[in-house]
Amino acid sequence: MNAPAPEPTFTSQTPTLRSESLPVAATRDTFIKICGVTNYEDAQFALDAGANAIGFIFAESRRRVSVEAARDILRRLPRIGNYVGVFMNQSPDFIDDLVKQVPITHIQLHGNENVADFSQMHKPIIKRIRVNSNDTARDLAQRIDAIEHAIPLVDPGCGDGERFDWSLLESVKSPFLLAGGLAPENIYAALTIAKPMGVDVCTGVEALPGVKDQAKLAAFISIIRSHDARH
Repeated sequence: MNAPAPEPTFTSQTPTLRSESLPVAATRDTFIKICGVTNYEDAQFALDAGANAIGFIFAESRRRVSVEAARDILRRLPRIGNYVGVFMNQSPDFIDDLVKQVPITHIQLHGNENVADFSQMHKPIIKRIRVNSNDTARDLAQRIDAIEHAIPLVDPGCGDGERFDWSLLESVKSPFLLAGGLAPENIYAALTIAKPMGVDVCTGVEALPGVKDQAKLAAFISIIRSHDARH
């Protein structure tokens, strides 16, 4: 009988988001991904402020970056880090070709993709779980538990700042990332209610689409670290 497959994982003890296992970090720090980054200055500021991952959107979006722009930004960032390419219903061949050109470390699948179709790329995968308006707590728990060989990301929208009822996640036991309408004014409550292993923010720390508001971004991360210190 074959041994069971390892669970997907990340840890905030190191700068690397991995998919081999998912232990709770000794520091219990929340993993923070800043998504929709389109320029070096925002990426570096986010890392300096304490973010654990930077997300580059390659799907159709107002925040979409070109291969050339992403490559230039990554060339100037620290070589060790979590750099996530975000895709939505794009073919394995398209993504495989892109990751050969851009040194991203993780693949985020934000559409209706089958995780198994991307296993040959040998990169950790983040898989979005859509939240529907009629979902129950049981619905979400079952969909999170059903994700294999990927890190679940619970998100009702596509970078449009759409929120949902975080209490639906109170009883979820499996680790997951949380996104959707997060901002400095509500992140403390979101962490307290949903208890995610990590968060993914885009719109809530922007000055305008594709440009981060440094004051909001710094406040967002500071509030998370304050929550971490108290829990």
